[in-house]
Amino acid sequence: MKWTPVESSAFEAAAYAESPALLYLQFRGGEVYRYFDVSWWQYQEFLAADSKGRYFAQHSGALPLRATAPDAVNDRAAPENFS
Repeated sequence: MKWTPVESSAFEAAAYAESPALLYLQFRGGEVYRYFDVSWWQYQEFLAADSKGRYFAQHSGALPLRATAPDAVNDRAAPENFS
């Protein structure tokens, strides 16, 4: 999984795992959340959005989510290892 830094006042980075369609978002405060059943095109729309926060607010209501502690994400996928 590759973390992508994003220009946003709300988010630090995003990552996507195609199988099983998981979106990971790291918020500026350090929290990492996993969103389930997110399609590849939804991830691409998020990355392309002029306002990531606005896109998220408009589209996140229907996404199942689960909070993930930053240290629960394996070392290779940790946000500190942007590539």
